Amino acid sequence: MQTETSTASLAPPQRVHFKSSRRTQRNPQAKTLLLFDQILVVTNRYQRMTVRQLFYQMTTRGLVEKSERGYQRIADATVKMRRSGLLPYHKIVDGGRVRRREQGWDSIGDLLSDAETAFRLDYWAHQPELVEIWCEKDALAGVILPVTNRYGVTFVALKGFGSLTIAYESGLELRRVGKPHLAL
Repeated sequence: MQTETSTASLAPPQRVHFKSSRRTQRNPQAKTLLLFDQILVVTNRYQRMTVRQLFYQMTTRGLVEKSERGYQRIADATVKMRRSGLLPYHKIVDGGRVRRREQGWDSIGDLLSDAETAFRLDYWAHQPELVEIWCEKDALAGVILPVTNRYGVTFVALKGFGSLTIAYESGLELRRVGKPHLAL
């Protein structure tokens, strides 16, 4: 994991111009440029993250208050930064909105090629216990999923609390597997 860069060792943020709704040029204030700079430091440490994850990182650095207003400031900053080209669009993920489409292939050959690429052994099929990772905060999915995916471990984001539906579906899966389980 990369170590964080202190604000004292950072180069001065570059001057950025944003067009306002009145079609005039705006120069961000020094406080905003510092925020932009720290957003880049944090987002460079991760492949992708949610605005909420970024907000928590900024509150721990004392750059925004832990409030709806602070959250909105981070959300607005990421929009400005992405539109201006400072922050790549792919760095911010929106787990609450998903594009859905049934997958299709041009030919049977393409399907077989994709199947070969997607194939992986079930690491847990012959283990005496089944391990699952459950997390209260969906905002941590971007950090946890790469690890659970690598090892074929089920990940469940409870989004604050467990629902009857997720408990039922998990119970059905555990019954189907038919072995002791460990949920962390």
